[in-house]
Amino acid sequence: GVPIYLSPQILSKNHYTYKCDVWSLGIIAFEMLFDHRPWKANDVETLFFQIMNNPEPYAEHAGTITPIFAEIFKRTLAYLEKSRSSWDELLALRDAKLP
Repeated sequence: GVPIYLSPQILSKNHYTYKCDVWSLGIIAFEMLFDHRPWKANDVETLFFQIMNNPEPYAEHAGTITPIFAEIFKRTLAYLEKSRSSWDELLALRDAKLP
């Protein structure tokens, strides 16, 4: 895959599941909403460092996004794969009552 979309588990060469694709969706949603990538880097090594050390790039936008997007980012860009939502959990958000 393209390095910007790789989950921390893949970058760490750890076991990973389909939830690495959920991470990639979070990156794509971030790009669509903010019109830029979550991390700025001139090389792959710097990019990997930023992903591994700043896994919540949406936090700086917390005051400017709707509750549903805040929840999507929290669920898709969870650093630990076990904390990341499944596809079914993400789809259930359409029925969620968020403030």
